Amino acid sequence: MTGRNLHPSREDVLMDFATREDRFAPEVLRGFVQRFPEYEDELVELARDLATPEFDSVPECGAVDEALANDALTRFLEVDARLAEHTAGTEVSDPFAGLDRAGCRKVAAELGANILFIGRLRDRLIRSEELTAGFLARLAEVLGTGAAALAEFLAGPPRVPAGLRFKADGKPEAAAKQGFQEALDSSGLSDEQKRHLASL
Repeated sequence: MTGRNLHPSREDVLMDFATREDRFAPEVLRGFVQRFPEYEDELVELARDLATPEFDSVPECGAVDEALANDALTRFLEVDARLAEHTAGTEVSDPFAGLDRAGCRKVAAELGANILFIGRLRDRLIRSEELTAGFLARLAEVLGTGAAALAEFLAGPPRVPAGLRFKADGKPEAAAKQGFQEALDSSGLSDEQKRHLASL
């Protein structure tokens, strides 16, 4: 079948490629191009961008006046504390906030999913009301948070996927939320992974 729901979107493919630790291996790029020939140009361009020395290099900075820097930091912390007082109790904590790429891969492995599906959960692109209590409980356990707090976070508005933030020409907009089954079918999961996640 070639339905849209069974094939990852351009943004999902690019995000999956960009977050792979082995993305610089030529065979990885070849594999992505073979699986998604319609995105060949974007994949090649992204691989070239990621391979440029400037992408990961730290720019050189001039000398910093320690007194000015400390003063600026103090003012920032004061403003930040005042803002925190005004928003206390209204902000939902993000259980994915402390996860780097390796952390996301670990969560995916423990849940029996893949990084693309975890990215959709992290970016709140799946309708939370379609997630079963068992699925929420298992995901909360893997993330080390409470199921109620996780459900509250997932119910929030969708966010722009990380893969779009650095590839978009203009200001990227978050996609509409997907149903749970639609997300399973369009995230490149194996049949076994889909069955497992649907059974939780």
